[in-house]
Amino acid sequence: MDFIALDSEYFSIKVIETIIMFIDHSLSYFPHLWKKFDNWNLREIIEPTFKYTIIYRYSKDIVEIITIFKHKNIIN
Repeated sequence: MDFIALDSEYFSIKVIETIIMFIDHSLSYFPHLWKKFDNWNLREIIEPTFKYTIIYRYSKDIVEIITIFKHKNIIN
Protein backbone atom coordinates (compact mmCIF):
# COMPACT_ATOMS: atom_id res chain seq x y z
CA MET A 1 0.00 0.00 0.00
CA ASP A 2 3.04 2.26 -0.05
CA PHE A 3 2.18 3.40 -3.58
CA ILE A 4 -1.22 4.67 -2.37
CA ALA A 5 0.39 6.42 0.60
CA LEU A 6 2.51 8.47 -1.80
CA ASP A 7 -0.68 10.25 -2.86
CA SER A 8 -2.66 10.05 0.38
CA GLU A 9 -1.77 8.39 3.64
CA TYR A 10 -5.39 8.76 4.77
CA PHE A 11 -6.68 6.94 1.68
CA SER A 12 -4.12 4.13 2.02
CA ILE A 13 -5.30 3.53 5.59
CA LYS A 14 -8.93 3.46 4.42
CA VAL A 15 -8.10 0.90 1.71
CA ILE A 16 -6.32 -1.34 4.21
CA GLU A 17 -9.14 -1.05 6.75
CA THR A 18 -11.74 -1.85 4.08
CA ILE A 19 -9.87 -4.95 2.90
CA ILE A 20 -9.39 -6.21 6.46
CA MET A 21 -13.07 -5.67 7.31
CA PHE A 22 -14.11 -7.44 4.12
CA ILE A 23 -11.89 -10.42 4.89
CA ASP A 24 -13.16 -10.52 8.46
CA HIS A 25 -16.84 -10.34 7.53
CA SER A 26 -17.01 -12.31 4.28
CA LEU A 27 -14.07 -14.59 3.96
CA SER A 28 -13.79 -15.73 7.55
CA TYR A 29 -17.45 -16.82 7.68
CA PHE A 30 -17.83 -18.34 4.19
CA PRO A 31 -14.38 -19.31 2.88
CA HIS A 32 -15.65 -22.28 0.86
CA LEU A 33 -18.13 -20.23 -1.22
CA TRP A 34 -15.73 -18.25 -3.37
CA LYS A 35 -14.33 -19.04 -6.79
CA LYS A 36 -11.63 -21.70 -7.14
CA PHE A 37 -8.47 -20.24 -8.61
CA ASP A 38 -6.41 -23.27 -9.69
CA ASN A 39 -5.59 -26.83 -8.65
CA TRP A 40 -3.45 -25.81 -5.67
CA ASN A 41 -6.59 -25.53 -3.56
CA LEU A 42 -6.52 -21.76 -3.96
CA ARG A 43 -9.56 -19.54 -4.13
CA GLU A 44 -10.19 -16.00 -5.25
CA ILE A 45 -12.49 -13.27 -4.01
CA ILE A 46 -12.75 -9.63 -5.08
CA GLU A 47 -13.19 -6.92 -2.46
CA PRO A 48 -16.09 -4.86 -3.91
CA THR A 49 -15.28 -1.32 -2.79
CA PHE A 50 -11.76 -0.88 -4.15
CA LYS A 51 -11.71 -4.00 -6.38
CA TYR A 52 -8.71 -5.76 -4.86
CA THR A 53 -8.32 -9.45 -5.66
CA ILE A 54 -7.60 -11.67 -2.67
CA ILE A 55 -6.07 -15.08 -3.32
CA TYR A 56 -6.30 -17.46 -0.39
CA ARG A 57 -6.08 -21.10 0.64
CA TYR A 58 -8.73 -22.72 2.82
CA SER A 59 -8.09 -26.00 4.59
CA LYS A 60 -9.25 -27.48 7.88
CA ASP A 61 -10.95 -24.28 9.08
CA ILE A 62 -7.82 -22.20 8.38
CA VAL A 63 -7.82 -19.34 5.88
CA GLU A 64 -4.37 -18.41 4.62
CA ILE A 65 -4.09 -15.22 2.55
CA ILE A 66 -1.62 -15.81 -0.27
CA THR A 67 -1.68 -12.42 -1.96
CA ILE A 68 -3.75 -9.27 -2.44
CA PHE A 69 -3.44 -7.25 -5.62
CA LYS A 70 -5.26 -4.73 -7.78
CA HIS A 71 -5.82 -5.02 -11.49
CA LYS A 72 -5.82 -1.96 -13.66
CA ASN A 73 -7.68 -2.01 -16.93
CA ILE A 74 -5.48 -0.91 -19.80
CA ILE A 75 -7.26 0.46 -22.86
CA ASN A 76 -5.28 0.66 -26.10
